[in-house]
Order: sequence, then C-alpha cells, then structure tokens
Amino acid sequence: MNKYDFGNWIPKRFLKRSYMRIAIIYILAFVSNHFSLKVLSLLFLMIGSAYLLFMIYMTICHYLFSYDGKKIMEKIHEYIISKLPKDLNGIAIDIGCGSGALAIKLKERYGDLDIIGIDYWGDEWDYKLKQSQNNAELAGFNIDFRKGDASDLEFDDDFFDLTISNFVFHEVKSVDDKNELIKEAIRVTKKGGYFLYHDLFENEKIYPDIERFLDELKRDVEEIIYIKNTERIIGLPSILLTPLMLSGLGLIYGKK
Repeated sequence: MNKYDFGNWIPKRFLKRSYMRIAIIYILAFVSNHFSLKVLSLLFLMIGSAYLLFMIYMTICHYLFSYDGKKIMEKIHEYIISKLPKDLNGIAIDIGCGSGALAIKLKERYGDLDIIGIDYWGDEWDYKLKQSQNNAELAGFNIDFRKGDASDLEFDDDFFDLTISNFVFHEVKSVDDKNELIKEAIRVTKKGGYFLYHDLFENEKIYPDIERFLDELKRDVEEIIYIKNTERIIGLPSILLTPLMLSGLGLIYGKK
C-alpha cells in the first residue's frame, strides 16, 4: 500500500455517486415493470445498462491511474521528468500540482530545487491543499503549496528556473484560449530557465493549431521541442487511448 494519498484523476466520489445513480435507475426500472409500464421499464434498463458499462470502464481507468494499482500517473511523471536537464537548482513551480505527486518526484530528483505548487483544488477533484502538504511532509520535503490560478500567476516576469505542468491546462476554466496558459507560464520562467508542459496538445478542439502557436513561441525562447502523442511513446494501455482519457497528449519543453 502506498504511504501517500495521491488521489486519482478519476475521483472516488465520482465513482460512488455514479453507481448510486445506476442503482436508482435500476430501481425505477423494477418499479415501472411492477406497475406494467413495460416501455418505461425497458427505457430505464437500457439507460442503466449503458451507464453501467461506462462506469465499469471508468473504474478500470481509476485502477490503472491509482498509485496502488498500475501506477500510470507515476509512469507519466517519470517520463516527463526524464526530459529535464540532469542538474537543476533554484526555484520551480508546478502549475496544477493536485496532490503534490509531481512536485515530490521533482524534489526527489533535484534536492536543491525549491518548489512552489499551485492549484485551484476544486470540489470536483480528488485533491486538496492539506492533502498535498501531508504528502510532502511524509516525503520529508518542504514544498510551498498555495492556491492559485494558472491563467494569472502571482509572480513577476522571469521568476522561476523551471515551470512545469502535467495534464492541467485543458481543465482551466478561467480562460478559453488555452494557449494563453502556456504564454503565462513562460512569462514567469527566467531567461535561461527551463519549461515543460504536458497536456492534450494534439486535441484540435482544445488547441486548434498547436504547431502554428509553437512557431510563434520560438521567437521568445532559446529552444523549444514538441513531442506528439506521448501516450504511445510512454506505452499507456490501449484502454486509456480514447477521447475520454489520454488520447492526443503532447509534450512541450525547452529553454527560455
């Protein structure tokens, strides 16, 4: 059993509430049948069965993401960190730090790196500020976690030696144009510092023309590298390679 409470990209409360709804739908089907409302009963059965199949899929994905299961989250973190330089010091920010898992991984690799983790910690997620702090304490690290907005970072230009974010930008509700989140993260990166962002960059509905946008960024940074479809490079299970999950991932990293 993992000693940390890293939560899950698919929250337990979502699973519990969904299975309760399914139970209610099946009860309605039974009651409708009891009162000879055959068509209505059949409709409830069809809806309930479709919902159940969907939730079985989500439950499998929850297990795969879990740090006590197949540890997909950990595998992704290890892959993206491998793209960073061997030596890093100074100060870093983990944008959308969640439960602190990535920040702790960074601290394990770069002991001299001071890390700030920011997150919105909305109710729909399986993460909380106190949870992040407890995880860092268990790891024996002093990490500064604070509430923040990825679209409006409360730091001066050229502040961080490293800015990093994993699977976060597409979920930020405070800005429609997700490219603005990348610009904001690069804004607070020091000249000569490093940046690394992993998100659904191959999803054209979220990032309509990522290649063109990256060409624009090249004017403001020393080096930028883009890796498409990292879900396949990492070797994620095929069950996760759907539009509902981790299809269309991309990794942007480089030096400002």
